[in-house]
Amino acid sequence: MARKIGLVAASKRRRGGIARAHEQFDPSPVFRRARDFCDRSYSEWYVLSTLYQMAPPQQVIGADEPALYLLSAAERMAWAEAVARQLHARVARSAEPLTYVLYASQLYAELLVRVAPDLKFEMLSPVCHSSSDCTGMMIGCAPSHVSSLVQYGYNMGHSLPNLCE
Repeated sequence: MARKIGLVAASKRRRGGIARAHEQFDPSPVFRRARDFCDRSYSEWYVLSTLYQMAPPQQVIGADEPALYLLSAAERMAWAEAVARQLHARVARSAEPLTYVLYASQLYAELLVRVAPDLKFEMLSPVCHSSSDCTGMMIGCAPSHVSSLVQYGYNMGHSLPNLCE
């Protein structure tokens, strides 16, 4: 069985100033739910950041980084390639197979799968009635505009965890 490592996307909402990666995005309830779930479910997880790529939860980071969707296509691809190098390095250090579980938007997933098709990913993403309603990842007991959760990746048949516990 593959060991799972959580990857949580940085949120637009931030504390500001300098804080540990797992605290910087506390103003976002979605980030907090994903973070708390990763703390309970995985022995290892990271925050996906445009400036720090894969930041361990305890790494001290600043709040001045652009959102992924604000980067140019070339910048997004460079970011994805840098993260893919870190993911491959982590796989190389592991004695067991790894699966990365993304708690992020579909943009993150598409970029990472494109640059690292040999890695195993699972991804949680919202399906919304209105694109203007979805301003980020929604997990578990999200507002009513999220009609369902869809799991992408190699393990399409598995049920999704309830992150509202």
